[in-house]
Amino acid sequence: MSEYLIKNKSSVVNSLEIKKIRKDNGLTLKEFATSIEVSLSTVQKWESGERNPSKQMLFFIKNKYNIETVKEEEEEEDLKLMFMIKLYKEQKKTNELLSKLLKK
Repeated sequence: MSEYLIKNKSSVVNSLEIKKIRKDNGLTLKEFATSIEVSLSTVQKWESGERNPSKQMLFFIKNKYNIETVKEEEEEEDLKLMFMIKLYKEQKKTNELLSKLLKK
């Protein structure tokens, strides 16, 4: 499994990464474009840095070419932490409400 630094959060991808994915799979620009159902000019714009693929397209490319992203692990940890913080805050509010109710 190849590893790339695709940043799904902001849909920013280094143009060299798209090119690397394509070249690692031995594809020409046209073959890569056809394989992901976009135009040749779209892939050229990605590789030149003129445009970035959408989050949906990154997800599609990632799945089609079996790519594991480094950012995924970090994002998963961020989501877990955010969930734990939210859960803590909700529990704190619940405890405060219970405390007020029990005092009455």
